[in-house]
Amino acid sequence: LSTCERLQCDSTVGYGGSPDETGETTLDAMVMDGDGIRVGAVANLHRIKDAARLAMAVMNYTKHTILVGEAGE
Repeated sequence: LSTCERLQCDSTVGYGGSPDETGETTLDAMVMDGDGIRVGAVANLHRIKDAARLAMAVMNYTKHTILVGEAGE
C-alpha cells in the first residue's frame, strides 16, 4: 500500500475513501515504467485494498494494460 493509503491520511484516498454516488467505495490505480514504456492499471475495484499493487501485477504479469471491475479483482 502507498503511505497515504496505509495511514488513511486523506479521506479521499484508498479503501476508506469517499463513496461514489451509489454509496460504494471503489478504487482505481495506474502505474507506469517509463524506461520500458509499460503500463498497468485497474479500475472500479470493490473488494481490493491495495489497488496500486494489483496495477503493478497487471503490468508485470499480463498482456493487458487495464482490468476493470470483477476482471481486475
